[in-house]
Amino acid sequence: MEEGRLGLDSIEKALLCNPRSTSVLLQKARVLEALGNLPEAISCFRRILELRPDSQVAEDGLRRLETLSGVSSRVAHLEGHTGAILSMVFLTKLEGSLPVLAPGPTSQAVETASKHAPLDLLATASADCDVRIWEPLQGRCLAKLTGHTDIVTLVIWSHAAQRLASASLDGTARLWAHVPWGPSTDAAGDWICASVLMPHEGRVTCLLFLPDKCTLASGSLDGKVRLWNIQTGRIKAALKGHAAHITSICAAANGCLASASGEGTVKIWDTKQCQLLSSVNADSGGVTVCLFTEYEAEGTMQTFLVVATHNPQRNEGRVLTWRIDGPTGWLDGNLQLNHKRFDGFRGALVKLSDFSGTPGA
Repeated sequence: MEEGRLGLDSIEKALLCNPRSTSVLLQKARVLEALGNLPEAISCFRRILELRPDSQVAEDGLRRLETLSGVSSRVAHLEGHTGAILSMVFLTKLEGSLPVLAPGPTSQAVETASKHAPLDLLATASADCDVRIWEPLQGRCLAKLTGHTDIVTLVIWSHAAQRLASASLDGTARLWAHVPWGPSTDAAGDWICASVLMPHEGRVTCLLFLPDKCTLASGSLDGKVRLWNIQTGRIKAALKGHAAHITSICAAANGCLASASGEGTVKIWDTKQCQLLSSVNADSGGVTVCLFTEYEAEGTMQTFLVVATHNPQRNEGRVLTWRIDGPTGWLDGNLQLNHKRFDGFRGALVKLSDFSGTPGA
């Protein structure tokens, strides 16, 4: 056992020098399997398949360990896109919208496993300029949504699951509406483009359906956040103030919206009055992700703003938090109270999730 751990140490050192070496990853998987660490061994085999999808050794090893550990293997292979899949999001009746990481930059197919929560629909966005809607466990494509004229980079579901929003390098966002066949409200029916949201002076970088269930927010390279009426497709407001591109947007339960920018600031907006409430200088290197999260402490619900920053000169990532104190915390500068910082990340952070699994956009 001790010999195996020593061998694992040497393998880890080799991976530091060449993290994409499939032969070293295969050695690591076999050592981890011998040590009884099946979850980590499975992760190694999956990483090998990301780097070399044709590796039969890794495929066989993955299936063997999944069987041993009780993890379900592949149950569907969704094919149809002719370009890389850049964004995908599951929708379940029980859990609502559950975003997941996109596959590698060259993958054109999606795999699903039966151990996941019951999945009703899956939406995918691709470099082939299309959005597709799937019944993932049945392996069936329900709809191919065309209209974008350039790579589609992002897709999200609305809260009611009757609308879908997508963003593209063509400088537009699109709203797609579900039109059922007859009285049925399930996935059967047509998906049509309800609105083309334009103009954006630069490509759309992020999308978010707001808690009021009637507004879509979009951020773009022009440094503006736009609010759209999802019923009419008309713009409600353009929130200005950032000096660089918008990198992330998030919404609090009270309806306030936070926007993060490449110039290192986070701004908090009242989406009803369409005015700026507060501004936070997070890091001159730029903010990559922002997130609101809430949890109960000392008998009261507390709201926190969490942001991830990146300093490109030092290639360092950092997570910063602010507690919003009281109902006037948005306005009176109390964002600076209880400020905490988490250092030590190498490179930029690209995703944040709160304890309930809700991601930052």
